[in-house]
Amino acid sequence: MGKKSQGGGKPSGKGKQAGQQGGSSSSSKKTAKDAAGGGPTRVLLLRHGQSEANATKRDLPDPLLTDLGRAQAAAWKGAICRFGAECVLVSPLRRAIQTALLAYDKVDVPVIVCRHARELWWDEQANTPSNFETIAALLRDLPRGDEVCGVEEALWETPETPKSENASIEAMKNELRERSEDCVAVVCHW
Repeated sequence: MGKKSQGGGKPSGKGKQAGQQGGSSSSSKKTAKDAAGGGPTRVLLLRHGQSEANATKRDLPDPLLTDLGRAQAAAWKGAICRFGAECVLVSPLRRAIQTALLAYDKVDVPVIVCRHARELWWDEQANTPSNFETIAALLRDLPRGDEVCGVEEALWETPETPKSENASIEAMKNELRERSEDCVAVVCHW
């Protein structure tokens, strides 16, 4: 587990809020975006806070955040909205879900669990998603947990589910290309 740090990454930049008008530069941005094949003009990446696996350097099944990790995530509360994310895509792993909901508490943007935002190194227990019941129990105890979308879809495998880490990365790129928002946050991993 030495290849991963303790977490608490920072998003950067500024973005427009959904529905905000921007004059002629807004229309030229849309034209450039449309010519580039769609998707957001900005993607913000926020790494999860310190997890129990990070702290213990052990491969624990889908670990939660430590007290420090929860504090790291909660430190974004009230400040993260300045980056202008219009939606938040979050890994289906518990540490990322906790980070997203603690950071985006009281921010009026959709939070969507996205299977393709999960950690690589799928052979490790820490990077295997929990079952639906475990995630549902976690969501009951988190701010905005009742507003999270896409949990079932992110956890259930289908014939179209990528079978490799590289295929999952490509699926994440495609997911972003298909988004209509100008600014998307992704709460993810290393």
